[in-house]
Amino acid sequence: MATKSKKFERIVFRTFKHGIGKGEVIALFIDEIANSDGDVGSYMHIGQHSPADYTACIQATRKATPQEIKPLLKELHRVGYRNIKMMQRRMPKRKNYGK
Repeated sequence: MATKSKKFERIVFRTFKHGIGKGEVIALFIDEIANSDGDVGSYMHIGQHSPADYTACIQATRKATPQEIKPLLKELHRVGYRNIKMMQRRMPKRKNYGK
């Protein structure tokens, strides 16, 4: 979810290499654990917010170029994400869910 605080949303932008989504950009919110499986939050033009397996996404994607990032970044700003810090490939924070 978008926050109104001054903290940064650390996001990794990646582009799918193969398959139906080839060329689509995904934003991975590396500090947002989306469910008890440890998936991170993600955002795409189609589907918008959803959980994503970080490791699987990294394997299926490549680093997005600035030109590829621009439309999705604009959309993220429009839905309320203002304080974005773009990160390189980076492991997300993991939480222990009592397991």
